[in-house]
Amino acid sequence: MADNITEIERCQFVRTVRFVYNYLLDMVTIMFTSIVMARTQLSKKDGLTYKQRALVDTLVATGCTITEASQKAGYSKGESGRVVASRTLRLPKVQAYLQQEVSNKLGLGSVHASSTLLHLIQNGKSEYVRLEASKDLLDRIGMRAPDKVQHQVAGNISINIDLD
Repeated sequence: MADNITEIERCQFVRTVRFVYNYLLDMVTIMFTSIVMARTQLSKKDGLTYKQRALVDTLVATGCTITEASQKAGYSKGESGRVVASRTLRLPKVQAYLQQEVSNKLGLGSVHASSTLLHLIQNGKSEYVRLEASKDLLDRIGMRAPDKVQHQVAGNISINIDLD
């Protein structure tokens, strides 16, 4: 039955899928922006200003340039905004917050990465891919194979066995 789909039906299906994809992407972007804005308005004990928090949140969330993040965070447009944002990112409290947010984002990404490793272990097209994914997974959970070490002893060794 699936082989009897006409070209027109296929094109309509592809358009519908693209529309749904773009709609969902827009909704996620709106939700994410709302979350970022809500988080930046929270007053925390770390002493960050609204703009500092917005700058870091934007950088971590979107991966955009400092210039783009500075504009989205409310800094001046152009070169002066980039310079101020760059200086802001050098402040120890801002660096601490940036490091915390990057760690949080990487922690969330580790779920997908471990899922990908498990998929490769089970469905890899070659034995090599499955083996390397298995070794990588075992290494990450602390079950790494010991490194081969060769010891050389210099000097005289004497063994006396007295069987009396």
